[in-house]
Amino acid sequence: MGEDALTPQLVAQIIERGPLEDLQTLPIALSLGLPDGVDVQAVCLELAEHEDEYVRGNAVLALGHLARLTRDLHESRVRKVLGEALEDESEFVRGQADSARSDLHMFMGWDFDGYAQSQADIAPVFPEARYQLYIIVDAESRVLIERDHQPGEIAPSKRFAPDPRGLSHGHDWRLPGFAMDAPLSSSAKALNAAWDARKGTAFVNESNVFDEAVLVQASQDSPIGAHARGDWVWLKLRAYYCNGPSSGLWPAAPGIEQQWVEPSKVMADLPVGAHDRYAIACLDAFWMQQTGGAFL
Repeated sequence: MGEDALTPQLVAQIIERGPLEDLQTLPIALSLGLPDGVDVQAVCLELAEHEDEYVRGNAVLALGHLARLTRDLHESRVRKVLGEALEDESEFVRGQADSARSDLHMFMGWDFDGYAQSQADIAPVFPEARYQLYIIVDAESRVLIERDHQPGEIAPSKRFAPDPRGLSHGHDWRLPGFAMDAPLSSSAKALNAAWDARKGTAFVNESNVFDEAVLVQASQDSPIGAHARGDWVWLKLRAYYCNGPSSGLWPAAPGIEQQWVEPSKVMADLPVGAHDRYAIACLDAFWMQQTGGAFL
């Protein structure tokens, strides 16, 4: 697709003639860009039936993006597609469907796995816990993500410990973060101090003035008992530009693996917690306001 605008004509052309690599990324580009004149939901529902696993997997994931960005989905049709994707023969499709299900529950209030309480019926007055999430960006616009690699009972593979924040599945990648209601580690204190030094100043990069707060529902129980699934939690979102791994800004803790990846991979290709993807989508919207261009 390159830099071409996603007009209705170009979208129809890609669906009809490809190339396949453009078709694989088309649902993500549409769901995050919402171009005029394109029925993005209809396109995603159509592509969710495609023979290529990456096309249909990303089409299902894009429905989750639409839940977050538009709050307007055709419930019976989306549920049918999601149910099929959760039983798909492809592990990739099943993983994307699981992420989409988290978004649909979180942003549409739909009942999954017996959890029937709608967000519309809940008054988010006092959040049960507070967390700081950092989107650490390097010179190539890659984002730092990490996860535990220790035995854990609630992760499907049993190779991963549960997310200590209780915001994602144990096997999911997540953004660097920590509980604000507990004593901070030396690394957390250093990262906060580094960000505070740039507070209020567009130093080096507009991302350094990104400082948002959102109220969301926890998708998992907290392993330390800070909150239960479905409780409201407060997320403080910040971004920080650095020189990548050489900066030593957020060293990997014992038992933690890290990688630097393109934001598009975080949103589409890897198992990443829904709250963490939401944080990057918030940065993308902020970036558009500040620069006129997209971060993703």
